Amino acid sequence: MTSISSFAAPLLKDPIFVLAVMLLGGTAAGRLLRFVGLPSITGYILAGLALGPQTAHLIDGEMLRPLSDFTEVALGVIAFNIGSSFDRKTLKSLGLGVILVTIGQMLLVVGMITATVSLLGLPLDYALLLGVLGFPAGPTVTYLLLRDLRAQGPFVTYVFGTIALGDVLCIIAFGVLSTLALSHLGGGAPHIQTAVTASLAHEGISFGVGVCLALVTLPLLRVAAGDSHLRSDQRQAIFFGALLAAISVAGAFHLSHLLTPMGTGFALANGMDPPTLDRLKASIDPLIAPLFVIFLVTAGAHLQPDSIAQPATLLLASIYVTAGIAGRVAGTFAVASLLGLGPAIRKYLGLSGSVQGGLNVGLALSLMHGAVRTASGSALVPMRQLVATLLVGVLIYQLIGPLIVRHAVKRGAALAARSD
Repeated sequence: MTSISSFAAPLLKDPIFVLAVMLLGGTAAGRLLRFVGLPSITGYILAGLALGPQTAHLIDGEMLRPLSDFTEVALGVIAFNIGSSFDRKTLKSLGLGVILVTIGQMLLVVGMITATVSLLGLPLDYALLLGVLGFPAGPTVTYLLLRDLRAQGPFVTYVFGTIALGDVLCIIAFGVLSTLALSHLGGGAPHIQTAVTASLAHEGISFGVGVCLALVTLPLLRVAAGDSHLRSDQRQAIFFGALLAAISVAGAFHLSHLLTPMGTGFALANGMDPPTLDRLKASIDPLIAPLFVIFLVTAGAHLQPDSIAQPATLLLASIYVTAGIAGRVAGTFAVASLLGLGPAIRKYLGLSGSVQGGLNVGLALSLMHGAVRTASGSALVPMRQLVATLLVGVLIYQLIGPLIVRHAVKRGAALAARSD
């Protein structure tokens, strides 16, 4: 046994071997759960839990620190995709109704989650963060479900509009609240108005820098897309390099690692022909897929089995999901009724966002990495509770969310078509 341990010890300290274990173990677990009818993302997170420092010890606790770079890149890709969804056509479809309904959803979701979990003992600033993290829906899962259903029409436009705009509002709110929370965790007590103003300015500058980066790389990308002499892998390398440049600039100059690539995606979506951009985005899918496996396995490795099994965590996660869905439904119904929107919007739009995924996990992990750099010991207990609650909540969403979204979209699209 000693010889085996001494043989394995150098491997477990080798980051390349750890990445290999994460990719193989995560992919196997994801495939296994897909085989039994569950989402792959659940398998990736559970694989991280099984391989993590609290269980099999194949992913050492110290190894989780450098893996934070994968979280930054994965979040940057997600933010880029959100920004690139706001092309001219989408912006025109974002009427006042979509904006007001999204704001109503956010206020109710954040308010209901914050109020309930704070009553159960989570400190108010952490409860507010959990409320914000509980709002954004998973755009990728929703898109895949809508594609499978071949749903079209004004109802689908509202679904995409509220999800995309909601993700943007969440990222902005998260940037402000996480700055305040980490400052308090580090022992600081900034003036709230000053901190909020500085944070909003920081987010705006980050978005602007992302736009500027896109304008610089746009001519190169246009040439690459239209050059018949370039192979597809060369176009892939150029486009992925431009995306990584936005993410690295954000890190190097302490800008928002979310708003900078989002600004790049927004500018490219409005500066390139949509089919061309879609082809470039599709070309890097083979590169991004392993990245997301590592990212989600890392999320699972941060989970502690004893915290998941605790009734408090399960209760908070259940409230997180229930209050999130109820707040989205109530907010939609209230605002849609005031605006006189159709019955399809009032009844089914709120349920159409009942799924969460990579964005929620990535924001929570980003917050955890920041907390670990700021404090240690017992000061991290509430933060670990927040992350555990969110990850368990995402697992619940992954199990029940697709069924709810499928039902709501089918009913909503059919009702909207009859109303027209």
